[in-house]
Amino acid sequence: MKGRDFAKVLARLPPNPPITTAYEKNHRQGSPDPRTKYRNQRDHMVGWMSEIDGPGAYGRKTRGRDARAAYNSLRCAPALIWMAEALGEKPAVVKTAVAASDAAGPNFSAQCAAIRKVVTWSRIEELVGLQDREPSKFRLLGRRSQQE
Repeated sequence: MKGRDFAKVLARLPPNPPITTAYEKNHRQGSPDPRTKYRNQRDHMVGWMSEIDGPGAYGRKTRGRDARAAYNSLRCAPALIWMAEALGEKPAVVKTAVAASDAAGPNFSAQCAAIRKVVTWSRIEELVGLQDREPSKFRLLGRRSQQE
């Protein structure tokens, strides 16, 4: 899947699901670069994934990567938690990913690796496939809040 296609899926998801919101209170991460400001993980990931084939805001040297490569190299644990939760992963699985991240210690790469062991790219692809077949409660909430 191309990064731009994945970004379109992510753009339809709710910006602040509850487990992610709680996780971010204790695990705020982000780039110190002022050009990379975002309001929530949805904005962060839509921007990041839509620019994955070029330099983007982070000045990437590697170009032409797909969404899988991007997911597997991402070093932002809140973003990984958000993707799983917003795509409709079972809350128990998302909480297991949070626990794995916490157990991994303060290193961003270790936290993300621990999350990806719980929520693999293949699972993310499954969840993306479910988006069009069965609307999740989070998608419905996201649509309602966008309309208000």
